Amino acid sequence: MYRDLKRIYRWLDMKKDIAEFVAKCQNCQQVKYEHQRHASLLQRMSIPKWKWERIAMDFMVGLPKTLGKFDSIWVVVDRLTKSTHFIPVRIDYNAEQLAKVYVKEIVRLHGVPLSIISDRDKVRSIQAKILVAQNRQKKYADHKVRDMEFQTGENVLLKGPVAYKLALPPNLSGVHPVFHVSILKRYNGDGDYIIKWDSFVLVKDLQYEKEPIAILDRDVRKLRTKEIKFVKVQWKHLPVEEATWEIEKDMRDKYPQLFVDSGTTTFFL
Repeated sequence: MYRDLKRIYRWLDMKKDIAEFVAKCQNCQQVKYEHQRHASLLQRMSIPKWKWERIAMDFMVGLPKTLGKFDSIWVVVDRLTKSTHFIPVRIDYNAEQLAKVYVKEIVRLHGVPLSIISDRDKVRSIQAKILVAQNRQKKYADHKVRDMEFQTGENVLLKGPVAYKLALPPNLSGVHPVFHVSILKRYNGDGDYIIKWDSFVLVKDLQYEKEPIAILDRDVRKLRTKEIKFVKVQWKHLPVEEATWEIEKDMRDKYPQLFVDSGTTTFFL
């Protein structure tokens, strides 16, 4: 944009003003590919303060059956002392059966832990993948990311130190307001002009088709050998300030309903 404009215009701090204008373009911020490193550093797991208050568990399956018809081993590890229980179970045990075994073998001896990391629960597995990080893994991962924090009150675009609670609009009241920093992006702009996307209608090829609603003015531009008639058109969902001059013949061919009234300004619903 700067290269194109500098051929015609020039003013003080021109390059800076253009860069700021482009940075605040809402369309660009939403669809432009992000070339910066992903936000959010890898977080270490908290160190337990007491034995058997935070445990991890996993299952070894596909083993030969024993005389008791057990074909799997339930491995329960204390994250602080690394002491481990190896509990024989069967692959077809449901959650209720596993809970009874857990109370008998673990809770009876060590009490109820504060947290459990298990790959049998999909939700906890996802949480564990976010939290689990050894020093070596963290150092490697942080080379590929950048640390980013947002201040309270800042605007962000919706793609603690790693999670933020957003003030969502009423139409998103059913969405949980807490988001990981890796899917947030700082929004540049003052919010004076924000397009309401729900008012746009896309055609099948995902292109937006503008619709004229009024002719605001007319003009005739004279060339050497001919005259060209222009009309100033206001478009649907856009303010009057963004009306554009179009060739009258093209508009008559495409939107004949605009010219039903012979007056200067024509409106239709």
